[in-house]
This record gives sequence, C-alpha cells and structure tokens, in this order.
Amino acid sequence: MHLLSAFILASFSHPIPIGTNPASLLWLLPLSLAVAIIYKVTKLSEIKPAEFIKEVVVLFATIVVFMALIGVGFIFVSWVINL
Repeated sequence: MHLLSAFILASFSHPIPIGTNPASLLWLLPLSLAVAIIYKVTKLSEIKPAEFIKEVVVLFATIVVFMALIGVGFIFVSWVINL
C-alpha cells in the first residue's frame, strides 16, 4: 500500500499538460462537477439522494453557462478593442 500511496503523491508533482486548443476547455466539465458536488455536500443540511442530484445538476449547469457567457463576453471585449 505504501508504494501505491507514493505513486499517487508523485503524480501531483508532474501536472498533466493541457493544451491551449478549444478541446482543452472540456477539462472545465469535471472540475465544475466536482465543485458543484463538494459545495452542495457542505451546504445542504440533510442530503436526500433525489434532492441532492437535482441541486448538483442545477449548480453544475449554472457554473457552465455563466463561464460560457463570461468567455463570450471576453471574446466580444477583445473584438471591440481590436477594431
């Protein structure tokens, strides 16, 4: 078990290279899902499976939609600046 723990800890010292292409934005989805799950686990006083899943899905969708809107806003601002 010690070898497995050492391997897991060592994997954090060499991050996975993520490119700058549009496909690399797909890494946003698991990160947003993890944030939504952890946030709801800490904020709900009583966790019922159906309610928890609904709350996580709503928060996940909200995070993704607002980040997309912010990205479109940045593109628009850079377009206006470069006119």
